[in-house]
Amino acid sequence: MASATALTEPELPELTEVGEEFIKDAINLATVNALRLALYQVTGDIELRDMKVSKEPIRGGAMADFVISKEDEEKVKAKAQEFLTLQEQRKAPNTPVEFSEPSFEESSNLMKIFTGEKLKPSELRLGHEELAFENMPRAVNWSKQPSPETLKNFHVVVVGAGINGISTAVSLKRLGINYTVIDRQSDTGGTWIINTYPEARVDTLGFSFQYKFERGYKWKEMFPSAQELREYLDYVAVKHDVKPRFKFNRELIAAIWDEESQSWQLTLKLPDGSTEPMTANAIISAGGLFATANLPDIPGIKSYKGTMFHTTGWDNSYDYHNKRIAVIGNGSSGAQLIPGLAKTASHLAIYQRTPQWIAPYDGYRAKVPAHLDWLLDRMPYYRNWYGYALFVRGMQLPPLQVEDKEWIAKGGLINERNDGMRKGLTAYIESKVGKDSPMLPKLIPKSAPLVRRLVVDNGYYDALMRDNTELVTEGITSFTEKGIKTADGKEREFDLVVLGCGFKPTEYLYPCDYTGRDGAKLDKTWAKDGARSYLGLTIPGYPNLFTLYGPNHQPRGGPSLHSWSEIWGRYAIAGIVKLIEGGKRSMEVKQEVYDEYNGRLDKENAKLIWEREGAGYFVNKFGRQGVNMPWTSEVYHAWVVSPELGEYDVR
Repeated sequence: MASATALTEPELPELTEVGEEFIKDAINLATVNALRLALYQVTGDIELRDMKVSKEPIRGGAMADFVISKEDEEKVKAKAQEFLTLQEQRKAPNTPVEFSEPSFEESSNLMKIFTGEKLKPSELRLGHEELAFENMPRAVNWSKQPSPETLKNFHVVVVGAGINGISTAVSLKRLGINYTVIDRQSDTGGTWIINTYPEARVDTLGFSFQYKFERGYKWKEMFPSAQELREYLDYVAVKHDVKPRFKFNRELIAAIWDEESQSWQLTLKLPDGSTEPMTANAIISAGGLFATANLPDIPGIKSYKGTMFHTTGWDNSYDYHNKRIAVIGNGSSGAQLIPGLAKTASHLAIYQRTPQWIAPYDGYRAKVPAHLDWLLDRMPYYRNWYGYALFVRGMQLPPLQVEDKEWIAKGGLINERNDGMRKGLTAYIESKVGKDSPMLPKLIPKSAPLVRRLVVDNGYYDALMRDNTELVTEGITSFTEKGIKTADGKEREFDLVVLGCGFKPTEYLYPCDYTGRDGAKLDKTWAKDGARSYLGLTIPGYPNLFTLYGPNHQPRGGPSLHSWSEIWGRYAIAGIVKLIEGGKRSMEVKQEVYDEYNGRLDKENAKLIWEREGAGYFVNKFGRQGVNMPWTSEVYHAWVVSPELGEYDVR
């Protein structure tokens, strides 16, 4: 993607007239309980406050939405119609409505009204940030402003120009801290700049998949495409004027801690093979899980003479119409890609090693209605409460991941809600391919839902039912010059082989060779059972190194990745601020703190489902689950507001 030269944002469609019917249609698109809270907040109407809230099961009873009665829904809609009609008479068309910021105490009371439940203080603190009434809800501030010279002399290098890197850069710039962002790619975007295959898109609503400090973006699609996600990230980088500090086409290959200067000496590799030095007082590694492609080690793969590429290296100039195509892999990338290929290929073979739980999502390819955009801009507080409704739905995931020993003793598989999800997903697969289909047993996983990440159905099962597609479940034994041979001895010939094998998420900090204090090396630090850290963020032996999306850092539910990038970045930057304000140069997590934390982490992991059969990329080569955070989001969030310097060796 070319660098943005000017700040551009998609415009709302031209609305020639906003009348009664338009407003009614907009209200009918609303999440009514969210609309109720927005109306109550702006009007103080006690009738809205006192409406009874109940839980409405969704996804086979695995989760629930907080709802009000149908009768009360109609009352809310009528009140909204009246309010918005008056608003329209007072304001110029398409002008967003401004409003005040409620305090934490006020928002806490409102959250209790939304759910009809008593919420824990930790849930309220996280929820308040997710409501994002403030422009920068996760800002770090100085307690005493350093001199310009002090700020200039403390240089932070951020590795990665994706979701984490851009968020971190915005926060550093706001504080006036000297920083540079480096990335091996040619532009902003992170994983979304390397995933350009057809139909690449996120499986989260765009209204969630955005920063809380930049949440008014006009998404074109409900579930944005990779292209739109790249546009959003570049928009944020340009708007906040951080892009001039970005250095692209630079890969960090080595970092050595220098004790005398209390700094990191970096070696950057350029596209022509030459290297470039750089010094950093602190490193914030902001790469994600999905940056390094997983290339299969299959005998004879180099002998294949046809066209082959990984989904992260898609050749957009290749004409795959009327070609014989093989896709190896049926995870998120493969499932997105396969339906489109099936419509144009003369023959498509899908090589499946493990079946996936593939779920339908309403509106997965839908455009954002102009009415909804209008409502988000014109109804004060609705954007906040709509986002909160999505957040509390995601916060219900953790109970599905816990093994219920009593339930299992009675003949259950995991727990009641997880088994309910399995039942619902199985029924969906049956509805798509038929209960009597010989293909059906091959498509139903043995593992429980959420042992792996759920895959969204982009038309995958419909593609399997086409005459020109074939599901191959026999194991691949080798490549030949013309195609692929499987365990049954059959060879199939192809013009194109697509490697949809995903990524290597447990190769943290790859490809940089870090040398820490006293010559510490990560391969020795992590030799026993793979990558570990303290809070996913720091590692003993490596001062002033912060790892965003580090080991065991993937949240169990709730906030989106953009929110977590703000939370993780806040912790790292708060640590840097404490160093600068205290006149110190380095902070390194204490070994005993790291060890105690990881002992607790292992005990919590043992209660969950991720190390069961079929766990996929969550489990590293040592058999340990090294990707996900075992604690619930509100518990973990409370630990990472700011570093406790007593847990660190500060020099």
